[in-house]
Amino acid sequence: MASIRKSMIRTNMTTLIQANMTGYYYTDSTFNSFGRQGHNVSDKTFVIGYPTSNENGGRQRAPEGIDVSTEFQIKIAYQINPHAQATSDLNASDGEEDMAKLLTNRSTPLHDEIQLRYSGSERETTGTGEFIIVTQRYQINHYLPL
Repeated sequence: MASIRKSMIRTNMTTLIQANMTGYYYTDSTFNSFGRQGHNVSDKTFVIGYPTSNENGGRQRAPEGIDVSTEFQIKIAYQINPHAQATSDLNASDGEEDMAKLLTNRSTPLHDEIQLRYSGSERETTGTGEFIIVTQRYQINHYLPL
């Protein structure tokens, strides 16, 4: 594997999601503020963050780079229809599963310089009850450039 910046992994993920999942679009909200107020989310918006990276005990030299594991998280907002809340919940579940299937498909160019593994997800409803926020976690092994 060649080295790759975390920002490039995020760009590759965003491009893959927007090209393959109809109606999903990336928002420029900061990762930690996404979903806290109703004005920075809408149906099928998402944001990608990488809260932690840890070295794997491997090499740390050029040209390989630093061998690390990075946790990437994707937050996706799904709007709740007040007249069909159960259906809205099912649609959010389907979207969550479709996203995991897309990102873990090893045949995509996303996997050229990384090893990606799904590690879990959480769901919460915003305080106003308008949106379900799904947070998916992925563990990515890669090399950071030196």
